[in-house]
Amino acid sequence: MQDYIILNSVSNLAKAEKVLATYAQIGCFLDNDTAGRNTCDSLKAKFGERVLDKSRYYREYKDLNDYLRGKSLSQSAEPIKQERQVQSARRMMQPPKKRGLKM
Repeated sequence: MQDYIILNSVSNLAKAEKVLATYAQIGCFLDNDTAGRNTCDSLKAKFGERVLDKSRYYREYKDLNDYLRGKSLSQSAEPIKQERQVQSARRMMQPPKKRGLKM
């Protein structure tokens, strides 16, 4: 049997440390970014060999979710950039908003 603790953000780690201390093994499925690596290092410093960095299994992906969806790092960055450009173009084409009260 396995338990899972979903942090939703590495800033919530302090809230989970008390619970994590009771486990013999801690598998970290954190993001492949600086915050994720730093958090895993912090856990290793605190809990030692009990911490297993599982992000190596999906190192070509931003995070576990992208890995499960088959969305590589190169795919995850580009659509966001294009979407922002489209939104900016739409805003430029819209007439300015009218000011004042509508009745």
